[in-house]
This record gives sequence, structure tokens and C-alpha cells, in this order.
Amino acid sequence: MKKYISLFFLLSIFLFVLAGCSSKDLPLLNNDKMLNNEQEEKEALSNDILGISFAAEGVTKTGIKLVCIQGNKDFSEELFTGSSFWLEKKEENQWISIESILDFAWTSEAWIINKNSKTEWEINWEWLYGELTAGSYRLGKEVTAFRETGDFDTYIYYVYFEIAD
Repeated sequence: MKKYISLFFLLSIFLFVLAGCSSKDLPLLNNDKMLNNEQEEKEALSNDILGISFAAEGVTKTGIKLVCIQGNKDFSEELFTGSSFWLEKKEENQWISIESILDFAWTSEAWIINKNSKTEWEINWEWLYGELTAGSYRLGKEVTAFRETGDFDTYIYYVYFEIAD
């Protein structure tokens, strides 16, 4: 029962954060480059404040498997994300938001990111964006580091991927 109460509490905080913050105000992490190999991944994890790295596997025109690796960072915060995400396409060296094909509201799950572990989520965007055309893309997600009531930080993480013809 305590577990469900804690999850409800974290979910409430997550909704509060989403309602009160715009993504322009949040720190950007892992947004400079695509991780190409294990060494780059280790460097990104050691330099990241939360020890988090995102990677894309099984990329198709309609979705990816999002892999979240939380490395050996010594901190006490609980980390979580939700079902919400957004897509951007690189055009003329600028990231442009892709417009959704429908009007919708995100549900408010709180997906726990376990410490020192690898977590995977299947993400299908066909219902929201349709099939993507060839090009360079990034998927953005917010990650919240929760310490206690009223004491949390929210960060933006990206995963980069390519869609071929």
C-alpha cells in the first residue's frame, strides 16, 4: 500500500511540474551529440548530473525502443519520467518541432528509472506524428529528480536517430 501511495505522490508532483514549467526553462542534457560507441556512452554518463544516457534501438518510421541507462552516480533522488515525448527534425542545422496530427492530452504515468540499471520502453509515434520521412531526428523527454515534497528538479534529455529512405 505504501508503494501505491508513494507512486501516487510522485505522480502528483510530476503533474505539478508539467503544469508549472515550460520546456524552455529546463536544463538540457545529452543534447549535444549522438552516442556512437561504448566509450562515448561512458563519458556521457560520467559527465551527466543524473548519470543518465538515452539510446535508440530498432528505429522504424513509426517508433523506436528507447533505452535509458542510469550509471553509477551517487545521489539520493528518485528518478522518473512519463509517457510524454516530442519529436524534432533537423533542418538546415536547426531542430524544428514536428507538428502532431491530432489534438490530445498526455496521460500522467510516472515511469521509475531505477538506479544503476538499464530500462527500455517501446515508443510508437505513428498515432501522434504519422510515419516519419527520411532525415535526422531527436526525441525529447523530461526526467525528474525528486528529493522530497517541493524539492525536485526536471531536466530535458534527447535521443538522436536517423530515418532512411
